[in-house]
Amino acid sequence: MFRHHIRAAREMDLPLVIHTREAEEQTRRVLQEEKATTCGGVLHCFTGSAEMARWALDQGFYLSFSGILTFRAAQELQQVAKSLPLDRLLIETDAPYLAPIPYRGKRNEPAWVVRVAETLATLHDRSLEEIARITTENYCRLFRVGAVTTEARDPQNALLAYPIGHALYLNLTKACTLHCEFCPKWSAGPKVHGYDLSLRRHPDAEAVLQAMGDFSGYREIVFCGFGEPTLRLETLLEVAAAIKQRGDFRIRINTDGLANRVFGCDVTPRFRGLIDALSVSLNAQDAATYERICQPALSDSYAAVLAFIRAAREHVPDITATAIQGVEGVDIDACRRIAETELGVRFRVRYLDRLG
Repeated sequence: MFRHHIRAAREMDLPLVIHTREAEEQTRRVLQEEKATTCGGVLHCFTGSAEMARWALDQGFYLSFSGILTFRAAQELQQVAKSLPLDRLLIETDAPYLAPIPYRGKRNEPAWVVRVAETLATLHDRSLEEIARITTENYCRLFRVGAVTTEARDPQNALLAYPIGHALYLNLTKACTLHCEFCPKWSAGPKVHGYDLSLRRHPDAEAVLQAMGDFSGYREIVFCGFGEPTLRLETLLEVAAAIKQRGDFRIRINTDGLANRVFGCDVTPRFRGLIDALSVSLNAQDAATYERICQPALSDSYAAVLAFIRAAREHVPDITATAIQGVEGVDIDACRRIAETELGVRFRVRYLDRLG
């Protein structure tokens, strides 16, 4: 029945509401097997482990805390809540059950959710008003109702900034230089972790920065989105410069590594001091496999990716090449050797049909 429920949520593109107790491993397994990240959702009345919380965030889910968070014996749960980013948390009563302190043992009431908010505010050293605002925005974003994070959308109602885990992702373009056979956007549309990344026009830097709102709580800002972010290079660099002016934020670009090929020159020196990390889609161990699975619009694209990584090493301190486990013909071990031995960068395995 759980699997049927997930499939219904995916078919209707609606978020899941999941209550799991003493079944963390089984819950994770079923959610992964049923590709629940495509619709997203919330683990409600959360009382699980820190490991389960981190996994849920990595998969794009939200976590909701009930009156249990206020209990004196819930110190372990309180530490979990304290360690999580506020942009992914909700509060609830689970009324008529689980009345918070000081009403424990009584019939719970919706008004008492304020006690949960107060506890969360204390744990994060924030005001009650901030917690009220943030959790309300999270609710609207998850369930796509009411004032759905207006600060994250431009006047055309396009989603330009969206959180995954501890990072804020920026959506600059729907254009791409590749037509990868394994990429779900060509079949499932512009959906990542339940976010609709459709763009009717390209946003300028001002619109993106406005959409980001107060991003001080994020560990990382990532240029990713639906399309290839470096195709909007000038906007990307303008936004990155503005971010750096506000503080020493870590900035990463998820890229196909074809910017130099597209622009006909080495653009990587422009990353120095602005871009802290690159995640480059190596995708294959040789040009023939790359051509077959990525279907690039430009010739010599595989060689261009290798050259881009070599050039970027001089200007970007943290570079990771990636390839996808499960794509026919891709030799992961060979890709790892190319990345670590030939290119001198880190390597990370991604997995087929797992987004974000």
